[in-house]
Amino acid sequence: MSVSHQSMKEYSTAPDYYKKALAIQNKSLPSTHPNIATTYNSMATVLVNLEDYENALKYEQRAVDIANQTVAPNHPHLVTFNDYYERINIKVQSMKNK
Repeated sequence: MSVSHQSMKEYSTAPDYYKKALAIQNKSLPSTHPNIATTYNSMATVLVNLEDYENALKYEQRAVDIANQTVAPNHPHLVTFNDYYERINIKVQSMKNK
């Protein structure tokens, strides 16, 4: 559901669905399950689209933390999560310097 809202560019409603998905995943999967990392990454993407960069950074950090525990250092997801984290962080830092 959250992905469909995101793909329709209904970013304002997508975070609620991602929060629900994370609640379900956190109850039914181990806390370091790669699917949870992917959901955190997706939530960060939505928050970036909503220009909520500081919260996006927090969600992306969680995705990075989980991926660091569960996949190889050169795994494509970890590489992507780290890259996205850095891009969001640059945006946050540039906003603080204004």
